[in-house]
Amino acid sequence: LGALPLAEAVFPAEYEEPGDGDWRSALGPACDQIDAALGESARIRGASSAPLAADIMSGCIEHVNRAMQHIASTVASRGSAESDCVEALPDESGFVIHCGVRSDLTLRFGRIEDCQCDEPGSVIALPSNEYFDDECVTDVRSALGSFVLHHFGDQLDAFKRLVAKERQQLRPILVERESNLYAESYGVGTSLWLDAPLDSRLRLILSAVTRKRVGEGLKSEPAYLFAAVRSISRIMNDKRQTELHLPIFGAGHGDMDQGVALFCLALALATTPDIQQANLVVFRKSPNARPSIEAEVARRTLTGVVAEVRR
Repeated sequence: LGALPLAEAVFPAEYEEPGDGDWRSALGPACDQIDAALGESARIRGASSAPLAADIMSGCIEHVNRAMQHIASTVASRGSAESDCVEALPDESGFVIHCGVRSDLTLRFGRIEDCQCDEPGSVIALPSNEYFDDECVTDVRSALGSFVLHHFGDQLDAFKRLVAKERQQLRPILVERESNLYAESYGVGTSLWLDAPLDSRLRLILSAVTRKRVGEGLKSEPAYLFAAVRSISRIMNDKRQTELHLPIFGAGHGDMDQGVALFCLALALATTPDIQQANLVVFRKSPNARPSIEAEVARRTLTGVVAEVRR
C-alpha cells in the first residue's frame, strides 16, 4: 500500500467488539470489505494505466525513434519520382497530398505568423517546451516566439501571464531542469488551449514537443511529435475545431533533422482522421528565399507518407 496515494490506501470498515472473544469472526466482514475495496481500486487504476511499464515504454520509444529516423532518411533520398497522390501547388508554394483518408494534408512554404487563421473552426498549433514558460514564448528564433511577437508584441507580458494562468489547469511534476535547478514540467505531448487570447480572433494550441533535463540538454524526438498530434486532436474534438495550421515541430530548438521531423509530423497528421484539414508550414524567410526543407525533399517525404498510410 505504500506506493498508493493516501486517498486510495485507506479503506475504513466497521466492526463490533465480540462479547465472546471471537475476534476472527468479528473482523471477517470488515476485512472482506477492505479486500473488495482494494480490488476495485486496482481495477480502476489498471484500466487507466499505460499498457507498458514506464521503463519498458522508455526503451520502446528509443527503438521507435531510430526506426522513424531510418525510414524518413530512406524516403527522402530514395522516394519515388512521381506520385498521383502528391499534387504541387501553384507558384511552387507547396504540395497537397491525397492519401485516401478523411481529408487532405497541405504543405506550404512560408512563415506560420503570416497564416490567415482567424476563421471559425480554424486553430493554430505552436511548439513549446515541457514547461510552457517565458523562455519559449519570447524566443524570436522559435516558431512560437516569432508568432507571439508578431501578433502580441505590444502585449507580451499579458500573453505570458495568460499562459501562466492557463497552465495552472494542468498537473505538473517537479524535475531537475539543470544542475540543482528544479522546475515544474507538464510533460512532453501535453497541449494547452488558448481561446481568443487577449481579445484576438485567434485560437491557439501550445503543444510541448521539447524536453530539457539535466545532463540531456534540450531535445525533441519522433515519438514526441506523435504524442503532440494526439493531444492536439483531442483538444480540437473537444472544442469542435476542424482546420489545423502548424509549423514543423521539433526541428528548431528540438534539434531534430528537418526531413525526419516533417515525415513524422506528416505521418501523425495523415493517420489522425479526427483532424479534418491540416496545413503544415515549412519555414521560408521570404517568397524568394530557399525553404528550410528543399521542395524535392518535401515531395519525396510526402510520397513516403502516402505509401505508409496506404499499407
